Amino acid sequence: MILRHHGRDVDPGSLDAFLDANDGYVGDGVQWGVAGGCGARGDDAVVYGRVSGTADELRPVIHERLETQRPTMVRVDYGSDAGLKYNHFVLAAGRTEDGNIVMNDPATRHGDGYLTPEADNIIELTTHKQGYEIVQLDWFD
Repeated sequence: MILRHHGRDVDPGSLDAFLDANDGYVGDGVQWGVAGGCGARGDDAVVYGRVSGTADELRPVIHERLETQRPTMVRVDYGSDAGLKYNHFVLAAGRTEDGNIVMNDPATRHGDGYLTPEADNIIELTTHKQGYEIVQLDWFD
């Protein structure tokens, strides 16, 4: 999880409990600004940030964040469902030699793309759900 990068002792269960106790859900959506408080010790505040745009606008932001080792959540729209703005979150985990973005994606059979950077774990190349289109980035700094 992205909060573990900041030294937080967080797992999906503790995050869910924290969000339940702190009005961290709106419908079935997460209030990411609230989520940033999960596991906080008082001296490790994080600030939530996000940016929307086209894939061409967002790729350079992802590359810059990867270069500075700042994990970034990537909201993607499934090619199979053009009716929603986004369908799924993945984590930008690295880059291939030719600059494609390697992702950690729990929806693929290999999940941890950084360890297995094959087409299914590359945002620009995956065929999962008829491809992923980058639509927004979210992060904690």
